[in-house]
Amino acid sequence: MEKIKISGKWRLYYFEQYERNEVSPADLYGRESIPCTVPGNVELELINQGILPEDIYMGQNIRLTEAYEKYEWWYETKITMPDIKGRAYLYFEGVDTLAEYWLDGEKIGKSENMLIPVKIPVKIPVKNPVAGKTYTLCVRLRSPIIEAEKIPFDMLRHQRIEPRMPCILKISCLFGLSSSKGVSLSSSSVPKIQIIFKTEGRRV
Repeated sequence: MEKIKISGKWRLYYFEQYERNEVSPADLYGRESIPCTVPGNVELELINQGILPEDIYMGQNIRLTEAYEKYEWWYETKITMPDIKGRAYLYFEGVDTLAEYWLDGEKIGKSENMLIPVKIPVKIPVKNPVAGKTYTLCVRLRSPIIEAEKIPFDMLRHQRIEPRMPCILKISCLFGLSSSKGVSLSSSSVPKIQIIFKTEGRRV
């Protein structure tokens, strides 16, 4: 088994999440984006670009993040596929939180738990891998606030601290229970990403 870290340049797209029948990287066409880093965090990227104040915990600055609670976030990069002679996987070390994954415009997987790694098979022919080809990788992060609001109210009545927490596998401090002065951040992040590939016939 071999691992290759994905360390290229990334772009971050962000806009208010809205209901639509189909979602794909085509939604990004014509939208503005900012450079970002992976591993990374969306609030930190906004701070780095001067969109949010550098000292986010000074005064009431933290409340400026409320404007982004119902946004969706798209990370995009180009990856060059190595010479693979067997199965290949994209390996994410825990994505925060409600994520969908695309490779060259094709949806290849999703995850809904920030506490565990994600391993997604890459469909490349074993006998004819496209070594050296550049693919576009997109990771969409949905708003946990919007998704939690879809939960029926009777499921929430016993939540005395933060009614938007149940059924969202996200650490509680990102729902306003830490030093962020009670603000329910929809903080989203993408961790270190690797391509894992192995010789046919062995298990990863």
